[in-house]
Amino acid sequence: MLCKCGCGQKIMFNKYKLIKYINGHNSRINNNFLKRKKSWNKDLTKKSDLRIKQLAENISKTTIKKGSHKGKNNGMYNKHHSKKSIKKMSIKAIGREYSEERNKKISLKIKGENNGMWVGGLAKLLYPRGFTYELKEYIRKRDGHKCQLCGMPEIENGRKLDVHHIDYNKKNLSEVNLLSLCKGDNCIVNKNRKFWTEYFTRLMISRIDLKTITLK
Repeated sequence: MLCKCGCGQKIMFNKYKLIKYINGHNSRINNNFLKRKKSWNKDLTKKSDLRIKQLAENISKTTIKKGSHKGKNNGMYNKHHSKKSIKKMSIKAIGREYSEERNKKISLKIKGENNGMWVGGLAKLLYPRGFTYELKEYIRKRDGHKCQLCGMPEIENGRKLDVHHIDYNKKNLSEVNLLSLCKGDNCIVNKNRKFWTEYFTRLMISRIDLKTITLK
């Protein structure tokens, strides 16, 4: 008996079971069928086909306006992407080019007061003259040229460590208000400022207490 996929090979006789295909040859028929079958919407766009245009409009009306993709209705609600999936997404995004219109829309959405890290335009304020290179180097040396949050050495940081203002006041140049951070942690501490102010003030107080104990 020959294999029904059309390969011309003989099937081993089995008296207990009726075998029509050689192992793995059944999927060959399915693959060939799928290759022959062309999807109706292939190479069609909103401009070239009215059906595609209507489908796109219906989807935008039902999902985007009603917000069915938000909150608990979202499939990823209270879920997180695995490290593997994040890597895959980042690899796919390499070399991807976006239009200028899209980039402008995104920049407007996250600009100024629309940005979650907006603090009343404090970032535009200039640093005072006293915030010199010498002062920053002194703080880095005092901190042992290491990040005071994760402990990363300055060599691994790839550049000079950033000197962070604990109270986020650029004019406050007190040594107790300044500490060294790596570039990654300096971005992290810009969020949840109240928490980080309290955290670093406790850290500096503990250092002062240790100094007084050693002096005694």
